[in-house]
Amino acid sequence: DNNYLIVFDIESSVSRNVELVLKNVDNGEILYSQPIAIGENKQIRFDFKMEKETAWNGEFLLKVGYDGQEASSSFHTITIRNLNIVNISNPDTNIKVNHIGYRINDQKQVVFPYSQGDLFNVIDVNTGAIVYTGAIKNKVTNAMTGESNFIGDFTNVMTPGKYRVESQICGTSYEFEIGDHVYKTVATDLLKMLTVQRCGYELLPEYIGDLAHSSCHHADALIYGTDQVVNVTGGWHDAGDYGRYVETGTKTLSDLFFGYLANPSYFGDDLAIPESGNGSTDILDEARYELE
Repeated sequence: DNNYLIVFDIESSVSRNVELVLKNVDNGEILYSQPIAIGENKQIRFDFKMEKETAWNGEFLLKVGYDGQEASSSFHTITIRNLNIVNISNPDTNIKVNHIGYRINDQKQVVFPYSQGDLFNVIDVNTGAIVYTGAIKNKVTNAMTGESNFIGDFTNVMTPGKYRVESQICGTSYEFEIGDHVYKTVATDLLKMLTVQRCGYELLPEYIGDLAHSSCHHADALIYGTDQVVNVTGGWHDAGDYGRYVETGTKTLSDLFFGYLANPSYFGDDLAIPESGNGSTDILDEARYELE
């Protein structure tokens, strides 16, 4: 079962009633119907639950015949704009935004990894209002992955706040922030991530909250193909697993050291790692844990 949000603008040159119908053409089954009173331009938003596995030949219909009112039998025009069909059961479906956020004056782009219509909306998370509508364009095909990406630009959205992007067809992004200070904690958050990865060290909640863990991996390791054992306690666990590798460890160390050498005054002794406040810069304390 999937729930969809269907949104569109509609107006009529006369006041009248129409009927919105979602239909499976293959078997004639009516999946959804709703009467709508129209006239001046208005936005229609409604939820629709698809309880079938699929409808290979679905139709979005607007029944505009005689509705019992004289106006509907006279010549008139009905206009639909900005049709959006968004899957709200499975949000965050592959639309790529900068999860850290965008600074106010930065270029702001969103990537759609498959065709999701012609337009996208930027939604204010707090109000639900559409603050910007842009074109999905600039198709780029990656021959190596077989993926075609489409680009949207919303650089003109400059008001600080929390937003998400909705594509015209079934896509919505993670929430993100626009503001001058979105990158303020990135460097320190990355350094704390290394603290979280410490092996052979008891990490208390006061340092890393819910990611706290007891000391681990104290047994000696057997060198593969031999009967020789060595103590390998310490260092950082790797990317989400318990592996520890010389190559990735030394590459990370070199990045930390070069970063410190480039701007030593940027790094302090107050990042709330176990060694904070010891008189040594925290970035060097964390590097020492892997180095030793």
